[in-house]
Amino acid sequence: MLLEPKGLEEKISFYNQCIKNIETQRDEELFSLSQKEGMSFFSEQYFALENSLRNKYNPRIEEFEKKRRRVLEEIQTINSRPQGSHYLRTSDLVMTQDSVDTSRWPEKPYRWMAEDLYKALDAGSNYLVALGLFCYTEYIGKSILTFKSPTKDFFKNKFNKPAFNLFLGEYMGYQDIINNSGDKIYDWFRHGLAHQYYIKGQHSGVFLHFDPPSEKELRRLGIDTNKGLVVSSGNHILLAKVYLDHFLNGINRFLEESKQLTKNINQS
Repeated sequence: MLLEPKGLEEKISFYNQCIKNIETQRDEELFSLSQKEGMSFFSEQYFALENSLRNKYNPRIEEFEKKRRRVLEEIQTINSRPQGSHYLRTSDLVMTQDSVDTSRWPEKPYRWMAEDLYKALDAGSNYLVALGLFCYTEYIGKSILTFKSPTKDFFKNKFNKPAFNLFLGEYMGYQDIINNSGDKIYDWFRHGLAHQYYIKGQHSGVFLHFDPPSEKELRRLGIDTNKGLVVSSGNHILLAKVYLDHFLNGINRFLEESKQLTKNINQS
C-alpha cells in the first residue's frame, strides 16, 4: 500500500498518478477481455463490457478525485488568505466562554467588549479579533490610569504605550515578554495591526484556536502556549484564545480592584 505524501502539492501529484494508474488498468483489462472474446469495437457486447468495467473501477477513481478536490480547495483557501494568517479547520475549533464570569461586569463597555470578541472569534475573524484585543488592551490601561488618577487626562496619544504596557504587564502577567522584546510589543502588535494591517515581524500571524494535537506541535517548535504572545527570533505570533483569557482575567482583576478601592475611599 502506497503512503500518501504530506505536502499539498505532492498530494495532488500523488492522486493524479493514482487515478491515471487505475484508468490504465481498466483500459488494459477492457482491451484484453474484448480481444479474448473477439468483440467488435462498436458491438453491444463491447459497450456492455466497458460499462461493467467502469462500474468496477470508477468508485476507486472517484475516491481519489474526491481527495484531490479537497486538497485543491485547501490550496485555494490558503492562497486567498493574507500573508501571515494562520487558521485551523472548523472541526478543530474549541470555544470556551467559562474562563471568566462576565455577568457581574458593567455592560458598557466591558461586557460589550467580551461579547464582541467572542463573536468575532467564533466567526473565524482572526485579524479583527487581534486588532480588537490590542486596541482594547490600550483602552483598559487608560481606564486603569484614569481610575488611579481621576483628575488627569490619560486619553492623549503620549499615554498610549504606557497604558498598553500597564494592563498587559501588570494585569495580564506579560511583563517578562515586554522586557524581553525590548519594550517593542506595542509597536509590533498594536501599532502594526492598527496602521499596517499585519503584525510586524519576519514571521507573524494569528492563531485563533488550537486543539491538543496542534498544541503539541506548537510546543515541539518551542512555542509557549501558556502565553498569548510568541516573540522569538523574528516570530511575532498571537495565540488569540490564550490572550483573550488573560485579557478577560485582567479586566476582572481591575474591576474587582476598582470596586474595592472605591469602598475603602468612601469608608475613610
